[in-house]
Amino acid sequence: MTALEKSAKNDTVGMILTLILYAVGAVSAPYVKVAEWLGGGPELEWYLAFAFKTICSILPVYLMFQFGFKKAVTGSGGGIKGFLLCVPAFLVALDNFPFLPLITGSLKFVGSAGDIFPYVLYCLSIGVMEETIFRGNVLPLFMFKFSKDKKGTLCAVVVSSAKAFAMMENYFGKEIAKNRLEVKDGEKLDLVGRSLTFVAAPMVHWPEVMVAYDDKDKILFSADAFGKFGDLDSDEPWDDEARRYYIGIVGKYGTQAQSLLKKAAALDIAKICPLHGEVLDKDLAHYVSLYNIWSSYAVESEGALICYTSVYGHTKIAAELLAEELEANGEKVAIYDLARTDESLALAEAFRYGKLVLATTTYNGEAFPAMREFINELIGHNYQNRKVGFIENGSWAPVAKKKMTDMLSVCKGLHMCLYG
Repeated sequence: MTALEKSAKNDTVGMILTLILYAVGAVSAPYVKVAEWLGGGPELEWYLAFAFKTICSILPVYLMFQFGFKKAVTGSGGGIKGFLLCVPAFLVALDNFPFLPLITGSLKFVGSAGDIFPYVLYCLSIGVMEETIFRGNVLPLFMFKFSKDKKGTLCAVVVSSAKAFAMMENYFGKEIAKNRLEVKDGEKLDLVGRSLTFVAAPMVHWPEVMVAYDDKDKILFSADAFGKFGDLDSDEPWDDEARRYYIGIVGKYGTQAQSLLKKAAALDIAKICPLHGEVLDKDLAHYVSLYNIWSSYAVESEGALICYTSVYGHTKIAAELLAEELEANGEKVAIYDLARTDESLALAEAFRYGKLVLATTTYNGEAFPAMREFINELIGHNYQNRKVGFIENGSWAPVAKKKMTDMLSVCKGLHMCLYG
C-alpha cells in the first residue's frame, strides 16, 4: 500500500479536496495573461489551455491509481465499467465542437487550417477536463472509495451486529447490505460531532438486538425496551400499555432485560427513544424502576387477580363472590373471564399483582380449554414468585385443580394454596 493510499484511507475528505484543487486549478488558470506575457495571441492561449488541462486531467487519474482506484479506472474485474467512465468526456467534447453550425453553414472558420487544430484540441480538453474529472471519474470513484471504506458520506452503510447481518441474509439473500459495518458490544462509531455506543441486548426481544447511545444528545435508542402498545395521540397511562407490551413481548427474558438495565445504568441518559411507543424524556427514573420490577419478576402492586372460566355461569358467581369478599377486606382486586377477555390483558395483570386465583370447571378430564391456554401463557412468560389459589367446580370426578397445579409446578417460587 502506497503512502497516498494510506493517507486516503485515513483521510478521505483530504483525498477529495486534493482532487478538487487540481480540477479548480485547471479551470481557473490565467491562460490569457500567460499568453500575453509570452507575446502570443489566441493560438498560444489555446495551446496553453490544452496543455495545462491535459496535465491536470492526467494528474488526478494518477492519484486515483495511488489511492487504490486501479480496478475502477481500468475496469479490470468490473467488465466495461472503466471504459464507460470515459464516454461522458467524449460526448461533452463533441458537444463543445460546433459540428451542427459548420454542417448547416451558419458558422465558418476564418483563418488557416493551423487555427483549426488548436481549437479542436481545446474542445477535447474541455471534455476531458469537465467530464472525466468532475462527472466521469471523480464522483463514481469517490462512491467506489466510500463503499470500500464504509465512510458513509456518499453511500449508505448499514451498521449492525454479526447476528443481524446473518438474519438479514436469511431473509433477503447474500446480496443484502453490501455496504456494511459490523459492530460489537461496547464499540463506538464516531460521527460528525457525536459518537454512537452500541450495547448488545439479546432477546430484548430478538436474538440479534443492539441498542445505541448518542453521547452528544444523551439519547438511548432502546430498540424494543421501553416500548408500548396503544395510540400515541391518546392520553392513556404509559404504565398499563407498556406493562402489557413488556410482559407479552419480552416477559420470558427477564435475565436479559436485567443485563441491559445494568449496562444502561452506566450511561447518562436524558431521553429514551424506543422502536414502539412514545419518546420518553421526563421522569425516566419511573420507567426504569418499572422495567426493573417487571424484569426481576417482583410484585408491582399489592392485590389479587381472579381469572375464571364458566360454562353455565356458576363458576363466574363463585369468582365474583370471592372478589366481593376480598374487596370488603381492603384488597385491591381485578377479575377477568378468560373466555371473553383479551388474554394479553389478563397476562399483564397476573405479573402486576402478587396474588392470583384461578377458577374453572373440569372439562373432558382436564381444566377448561381457555384456562389451560392461559396457564400455558403464564409458563411461557416465566411466571414466578407469586401466591396462587384455586377454585374447582365439578359435580363428579373433578380434576381441574390437580391439572392446574400440575401444569404450574414447573414455575419457580410459586406458593400454591391447595386447601379443600
